[in-house]
Amino acid sequence: MNYANRLKEGKPEKRKVRKQREISYPDPSEVRTFGQKNTVHVMAGIPCSHKSSYIEMMNPVTNIPIIGFDLAMEATYPATDYMHSYFKYIDAGQEGKDIISTVIHDDFVRHAQTKSSFIIDMTTLKIDTLLDWVDKAREYDMRVRVILMHTPLKECLEANENRDGKTIPPQVIQQMWERSQLKYFDEVIKDFDDVSINHVGSTKHYD
Repeated sequence: MNYANRLKEGKPEKRKVRKQREISYPDPSEVRTFGQKNTVHVMAGIPCSHKSSYIEMMNPVTNIPIIGFDLAMEATYPATDYMHSYFKYIDAGQEGKDIISTVIHDDFVRHAQTKSSFIIDMTTLKIDTLLDWVDKAREYDMRVRVILMHTPLKECLEANENRDGKTIPPQVIQQMWERSQLKYFDEVIKDFDDVSINHVGSTKHYD
């Protein structure tokens, strides 16, 4: 079934009222680190862990470029909203995956070649994924700064329920939480002098 037919099935549920929430972030003075040259800022966290909210708070002054899956997908498969784009991407199968991977790679290279800082706004839940970003950054003599979101699972699920047009099946978020390797990132990069981690929230949620 293609994406258009999926959207036609049934009437959409009435949008829930977005809950007011207060997110605890580091001191806003940290925004200056987003302006550091020669740095790749890698977001890390499960869906709805407030990665985008963090970027919105930290990036307005420096306004450095952002790359990632969502941006690449919506640019490659333009549509009236996110879910239309997503279903187009799914219907494309392996070809769609290859195209998006190429777009992200090309975006990375384009920014890295200028030695300008930029943000990778993706989940980055696996050690191998983190190390891939580190290897890519080293090809251009760039540093990596991981911004690791330690948002409680319950809070992520609640945020997902109130997400405008981008709701993910709760079981998918649960599975990504259980398979996440975020708590091992510090150990992996402890001897890297070109990689640092900024923890947002408490690691106790993984215990």
